[in-house]
Formats: sequence, C-alpha cells, structure tokens
Amino acid sequence: MGCLFKSNATGMTVYDNTNCIGCRSCGMACPFGAPRYRVSDGKMAKCDGCHIRVEYGMEPACVRACAFGALRLVTEEEYERIISGRAKDAMLQAMGMA
Repeated sequence: MGCLFKSNATGMTVYDNTNCIGCRSCGMACPFGAPRYRVSDGKMAKCDGCHIRVEYGMEPACVRACAFGALRLVTEEEYERIISGRAKDAMLQAMGMA
C-alpha cells in the first residue's frame, strides 16, 4: 500500500507516511496542496481529518474546537449541493434576476 489511501469507513483521504521517501510527488499531485513537506524528518505530512474520530461518530477536533462555528464536516454530496447553490445564486445576481 502507498502512503495515501481512502478510508472505507469515512471516505476521507488518509496519509500514512511510514513508507514516505520524501519525493514530494503527492504534494505536487494534490489539487488542494494538502500534503506538506516536513523538514524535521524529510517526509510529507497531512491532516487526516480525524478520520478515527469521525468513524466513531465524533466531529474532527478542529470543528469541535472552532468557537465561531466557521468549520463543519460535510459529505462530498452536501458540498456539491452547497457550491452548486452558491454558483446559481451568484449567476442570478449577476444577471439582475435575484
């Protein structure tokens, strides 16, 4: 198995850098720039989304700790619905129809 894989339980991309050789190809391939090079050990590192917490029905630590409620965990389907609605609203507003 490589360093990156999808968690079957959560669908999150999880990074296990045990086999990382520090080539940085995952960082170049990621459209979100999530994997970062860690100088201290010459390996890549990435947030795992607290996938184990999510598996047990809990929120990721960053969502739970955010005092302003600015962070939330949504599924890919929910995200697509949110973005689609925002794009539609922006288009209607630009056309003067909203």
